[in-house]
Amino acid sequence: MNRFRRIELEDGEKLAFGPVTRTKTTTFSAGPGGAQGSGFGTPGSQLQQEGISWSSGHTVGITNRRVIVEDLQSPDKSKIVPNEAVSRVFIRRKGDTFAIAKVQTASGQTFKLNLGGIPIQDEPLLQQTFPQAEITTSSGILSSKGCLIALIVVGVLAALACVGPLILSAVGSLLFR
Repeated sequence: MNRFRRIELEDGEKLAFGPVTRTKTTTFSAGPGGAQGSGFGTPGSQLQQEGISWSSGHTVGITNRRVIVEDLQSPDKSKIVPNEAVSRVFIRRKGDTFAIAKVQTASGQTFKLNLGGIPIQDEPLLQQTFPQAEITTSSGILSSKGCLIALIVVGVLAALACVGPLILSAVGSLLFR
């Protein structure tokens, strides 16, 4: 069963992971807040609030032939990548499940997928779907970016611990002369 809105699966094409649809509704309101008795108009009158609201989102899925990121608002923004073009697949393990965070092509183009809740037993299917790709596991703070951020924070705190007393001493001697 195909759960993409506009993209059709080809003959012999089967879903391996997903599809998952994520939507987001954004609302902007203008006006004094619509509160009663807010100081505008007559006391106790209810003010009308005007606003704009729209929804956006995408459906993500991986078939035995391609990675599909379907934009729900603009079909021309949808992305389709043949599986053989994928050189790296980034996954996150959590307990007995994993998530496919993103895929990267040989040219360096990256597509965020965030397909989660996949049973760990389906990991061989991932290797089958992307036989030429390197499967990379990232795990939160232990990932390279997480380690870099932690290292910077520790460095700043260490510098403050060394320089902080000197600054306080200089400020104190200036104030209490």
